[in-house]
Amino acid sequence: MQRRITAEENKPVDVGTALESKIALVNQPRGKELIYQAIAINKAGKGTPSNIVTVTL
Repeated sequence: MQRRITAEENKPVDVGTALESKIALVNQPRGKELIYQAIAINKAGKGTPSNIVTVTL
């Protein structure tokens, strides 16, 4: 799982890894607009990034 703070970061930051279809992220910034996307990885390499989700916590 990758995250980017829209007004502060140009590159996504890795914020978690999941081996199932759900993930619980902790210690995420509050009061800022955040963009999240998932990227599947297997032995063939990285997949195409998912659609982005924009949230404010």
